[in-house]
Amino acid sequence: MNTKENLFKQLPNKPLRQNYQRLSQLVVEQLTNWIMNGTLRAGERLNIDELVEKLGVSQVPIREAFRVMEASGLLKSQPYLGVWVASLSKEEIEEIYMLREMLEGTAGRFAARQIEAGEIAELETIQGELEQVLEQDFRKHYEEVLSLNRKFHLQLYATARKPKLNQLINQLWDSIGFYRLILVTSQNYAGRSSGEHKHFIEACKKHDGELLESLIQAALQNHLAILLKELGESYFSASSKNNVSKEYLFYVQIPIMSCKDPQTKYVRGF
Repeated sequence: MNTKENLFKQLPNKPLRQNYQRLSQLVVEQLTNWIMNGTLRAGERLNIDELVEKLGVSQVPIREAFRVMEASGLLKSQPYLGVWVASLSKEEIEEIYMLREMLEGTAGRFAARQIEAGEIAELETIQGELEQVLEQDFRKHYEEVLSLNRKFHLQLYATARKPKLNQLINQLWDSIGFYRLILVTSQNYAGRSSGEHKHFIEACKKHDGELLESLIQAALQNHLAILLKELGESYFSASSKNNVSKEYLFYVQIPIMSCKDPQTKYVRGF
């Protein structure tokens, strides 16, 4: 990560034109979107005055959004230092992936046993759209990759008919969203992702819950190994669980780029 480049990295202006009751949730969605697509990187500090100007809201919904996002693990704060995007330790990343194996594997087991033909067809359609993007220079279309990949997985897990389980899975995905962006640039991402999804679909067609569970868990184990390799030990030595190094703690400068559409769709991680 180049400190000088990130120091001057800019966020777009996103004035939020909705009723007051929804403002804090809209702030949460916009900040989450910036974290998931890599606009805001792990360790970057949030300047509340700039967010007030660029989101077009008062400090009240922003501070409420900060509280919500800190409770979910996306942000961290410390008195006199401010609020910044959470930077996870190696142990925290490993724990999150351990939980993902358990929960997503379980969702896959239930899903494969009861998924219907029409739902399998929907997964194949999403996968077809994803492969079209992956055939291009997908690093230039990473938001589309993130969106379609997330859509594929959550559509699959939704067929488990376990809403509480899916809620927990969503929370874990959000908590590690920025780090998944790193996987998009890893070697052979396109082939690896397509191969995994095709095997998932085949397990669904066989209605083999145990097979799909094992495939999901193996894929997540592989993702974790690749992620840790891509990050490297230098990253973790610079950013510990309770202390974010200055190397990864930046102020965000936000330019004026108007986007007044209240129906803006937010893209999250994969």
